Amino acid sequence: EVARIPLVRSDGRTARPKGSAITADGRYALVSGGPRAEPLSLEPGQLYVIALRARRVVATVTGVGNDPYGVAVVCR
Repeated sequence: EVARIPLVRSDGRTARPKGSAITADGRYALVSGGPRAEPLSLEPGQLYVIALRARRVVATVTGVGNDPYGVAVVCR
């Protein structure tokens, strides 16, 4: 273990990481997180963009569905 990076939902509670992927250049990790924990939340899932060198969340995408699992990185 190198670092623990907290993932926090917009309601302030801890996110439950589900799926993850790393960009082809190795700069970012993408982690999906959902609120699907007791008590159940109506908040939609989120995707966290983590800068691996800085070891911190640099962006959050909201509204990616309820309880999102799959993450894929596609280079174009």
